[in-house]
Amino acid sequence: MPNCDKCKKKIGLTQYSVLGGGLCKTCKIKEDKKSGRKAEPLIKCKTCKKKIGAMRYSMYSGLCPVCFDKQEHKNKAEDIFIKNCGEDFGDDNTLFRKWNDDEYAIFGSGSLFSKEEIVGMINKHKLDINKAVAELNKIGEKRAEENCIEHEAIKIRKRAERLRIRQEAEKRVFGKTNIKSRTAFSKNDKSAIFEKFHNECAICGASEGLHIHHKDKDPSNSNINNLIVLCGVCHKKVHMKVR
Repeated sequence: MPNCDKCKKKIGLTQYSVLGGGLCKTCKIKEDKKSGRKAEPLIKCKTCKKKIGAMRYSMYSGLCPVCFDKQEHKNKAEDIFIKNCGEDFGDDNTLFRKWNDDEYAIFGSGSLFSKEEIVGMINKHKLDINKAVAELNKIGEKRAEENCIEHEAIKIRKRAERLRIRQEAEKRVFGKTNIKSRTAFSKNDKSAIFEKFHNECAICGASEGLHIHHKDKDPSNSNINNLIVLCGVCHKKVHMKVR
């Protein structure tokens, strides 16, 4: 970087050769005042609204140098996105595939992203496409997990609503509800119950997909003597009274 001819401060090449005539911005203003020349008119940057000289405004297409650099970086990120976008993941250099009018699928990810999200991530990682895709894949995994959680939450809410309606219907018909409240088992309780039955189904001896069954079919009666461990298949047979 060259030095200002007057104060010896390091300045950019554009300031030295074009804008300041060998002087830094401060020295140029002082020199203009001393010689009686009118100060350069100031115009607001189109993006950040910072006031800049008319010459800079013209040189950088209405932007200050900082915003101009950001825009150039974004344009390069968009070029990288276009270069790596194809019709199918089997094509060479294809990391992004258009899914619909607004979203793109990313190789290795189960989620969809907008063009702005992808370009922004490439820009964030200073045009490193591999780092950008790696972070997008992580975000995709979190989104997929969140979608699964929300899906299960919807099912739970619907089940709770159906139970509430059933209880109200039973009260209307029988004057009371026959649905018994279920007692939730803690993690330690479950471990103790499974250990009592040697971590296997009491009927067939299976060791996977084990459930806790209430012998009297009363989910509110969680006395240890009323409980038995069954596999999913045997548990279903018991409730369906299948031998």
